[in-house]
Amino acid sequence: MPRDHIEFIQSLDVAEQEITEGAFAGTRRRTLSHDPENGEFTALVSFPPGWSAALDGVTRSFELFVLRGDISVGGRRLDEGYYAYVPAAEPERALFSEAGALTVAYAHENGPGSGPLIVVDADLLPWIDPTVPVPPGIAVKYLRVDPATGEATWLAAVVPGWLAPQAETHPCVEECFMLQGDILDGSFGDMRPGDYFWRPAHIEHGPMFSRAGAEFLTRSRGGPLTVDWYDVPGAAELIAQYAAARPVFPH
Repeated sequence: MPRDHIEFIQSLDVAEQEITEGAFAGTRRRTLSHDPENGEFTALVSFPPGWSAALDGVTRSFELFVLRGDISVGGRRLDEGYYAYVPAAEPERALFSEAGALTVAYAHENGPGSGPLIVVDADLLPWIDPTVPVPPGIAVKYLRVDPATGEATWLAAVVPGWLAPQAETHPCVEECFMLQGDILDGSFGDMRPGDYFWRPAHIEHGPMFSRAGAEFLTRSRGGPLTVDWYDVPGAAELIAQYAAARPVFPH
């Protein structure tokens, strides 16, 4: 059973639950989406100060993006803005948080995972042009590309005033957690920091416009993300209405 289509839930509105088993036992979790059949999930996970786990016997790979605090993977420290992919087959997977941490966590289905351990400071990665045709003013940082499937995890950022006047679709799942800024995404509305969506393949969305610029943590599932564009009746009026509601200097 695939995950439900989720659009623009605010992650901090999701009830927090204490986790008592599995890889993150002893943490608190706001589950943003999950697959009830294979146990995959995406969540905001809060690690308390001094938390640790050996992960012996845990057969899931997972990804972490640190929003606040610190967490170490196999002795390698991740601070704010760091990303890690930790395959189940990795022998050095012990986790530890000295000061506590808040992370976006992606738990994969059971299995060894694909590719090596990755730990990267995203702040040190260069912004580059996307590999898909998009309007100018957007840049990306690829955190991981799965060598077997082409699925990817990346940061994307758009400049203030960025405009995509058409709607788009993708042949794969698109999953997104908004880190900062604002963006209009067509009839789905206005996306703000902490908002999250899990969007199945072929869901039309857009046009898009950002008043102040924006940054996103994004994943594709089911293959690499490609884009097809479509005209939207009334797109210009929708964008003009959104833009006019946000003055340049509101004070």
